[in-house]
Amino acid sequence: MNTTVDKTISRARDHYVDQFLSLVSHQMSQHKDGAAEVKLKLADDSAVFEQLYCADFLHGNPPQIVEFQVENNENIEQVTVAIGRCSISVEQVCWDSVIVHHDLEGFADSRLSVWFNYWFDTMDERQESSNCASNIIHSVSIEHRSISVDFGTAASKALWELLDLLKAAGASDIRISSSRT
Repeated sequence: MNTTVDKTISRARDHYVDQFLSLVSHQMSQHKDGAAEVKLKLADDSAVFEQLYCADFLHGNPPQIVEFQVENNENIEQVTVAIGRCSISVEQVCWDSVIVHHDLEGFADSRLSVWFNYWFDTMDERQESSNCASNIIHSVSIEHRSISVDFGTAASKALWELLDLLKAAGASDIRISSSRT
């Protein structure tokens, strides 16, 4: 792990979670029936990985989903590091809209499901009822040579483990960007 890249990723995550918790607090003051980080099963034809999605906040009857638009953190200096035989470039990190581009043809590793199940916490094994930040990812979408992730309140370790999966599958060129600036 490169300390410059690790600090950049950790700073982006912390910035997001700080704003997320503030927005949850605001929503809870307005909607006593609300809840943060509510997991939903989507339709079978959904492009979201495993058809599992975590809404930022849900309230009301009928339920209404609130998706937060967290302000982006300061611009980061682009950095490229070599880790083993893999080059990792970090262009932009918006924790809720990370795109991990890679040079693998058809990445479909069973370890991705294991990673997803842990970080989405599909069995709610790591959930602490007293904490609004559940340390989980909110969604994953896989496209040709890219993986889009809303890392939600997950620790920065979630991104590092995803990069490790790609490196183990043979990726030699990884680029981290965002779907928004």
